[in-house]
Amino acid sequence: MRLRRPDALLPSALLVLGSSLALAVPGLAQQEGGAPPASWLEGDRLTGDWGGLRATLEDEGVSLSATLIADLPRTQKGGRRPHQTALRSWFDLHLEVDLDALAGWSGATFGADFWNTSGDYGSGDVGALQEVSGYESDPGGRIAEI
Repeated sequence: MRLRRPDALLPSALLVLGSSLALAVPGLAQQEGGAPPASWLEGDRLTGDWGGLRATLEDEGVSLSATLIADLPRTQKGGRRPHQTALRSWFDLHLEVDLDALAGWSGATFGADFWNTSGDYGSGDVGALQEVSGYESDPGGRIAEI
């Protein structure tokens, strides 16, 4: 298996490394009440309560969430370049603000998504006119929705 352009995965690799460190350092992955969970599987969130910061932000109407998806397709037979593997990732950082809780604006909310995609273009390996994955796009970051 040969992977192309491993440097394109640097943003996703740094995110995974940072998340792993946050889980490993005592105190960073605490639940509400200050006691760390016995394991990350027992907590409500993967990275905990950030020492109370997450709960404070949510009380003020601000919530953050993140999603990381990695995709590793391989052209087994046929196509323009058979036996090629394309590694790509999609990262979504979502911000949701309840403007009623934050500023007293009844019924108003604000949301924004930042997307970052990286990796290889696997559709080129099979010679497809249409992308074979919903995670393929030009590498880079963009504000996706407001």
